[in-house]
Amino acid sequence: AVVSTQSTGDAMLRVRDKQYKDFQKIFSELEVPLVCVCGNHDVGNSPTEETVTKYRSDFGDDWFSFVCNGVFCIVLNSQYYEDSTHVPELAVEQEQWLDQQLETARSRKYKHSLLFQHIPLFLQNPDEEKVYYNYSQPLRETMLKKFADAGISKIFCGHYHRNAGG
Repeated sequence: AVVSTQSTGDAMLRVRDKQYKDFQKIFSELEVPLVCVCGNHDVGNSPTEETVTKYRSDFGDDWFSFVCNGVFCIVLNSQYYEDSTHVPELAVEQEQWLDQQLETARSRKYKHSLLFQHIPLFLQNPDEEKVYYNYSQPLRETMLKKFADAGISKIFCGHYHRNAGG
């Protein structure tokens, strides 16, 4: 049974009032909760206080955690890892919060611990070059280690639009 639905970012490919109203109408009719994950089309490649505030006003927190049927879920705003030039305080705040959440995951009191973020750590393998669609090294290596040490068993991402289709 489906217990929740996640969108791994780019909920609005440019937030416009009509698009937002349509999004709200369509997703308000779901019979399961919708969890939105912030993406670059939601807050920009270089988030600002204004874009983050708008996202939070329209969709809720841009980072948070929740438990669903014994599964611990962490949701990150990966845009802060890509470029936090305009919001350094938010990036630090999220990182401190993430460390606390990973400590919770490390307790192993949940069946699984999962992570949701927009930008994938890598596309094919952890040693690949940095491209637009993945994390840079050494950040990738640092994050992979943090997540593995905390027992994160799966990471769900969006951003790479070329992986759709058959």
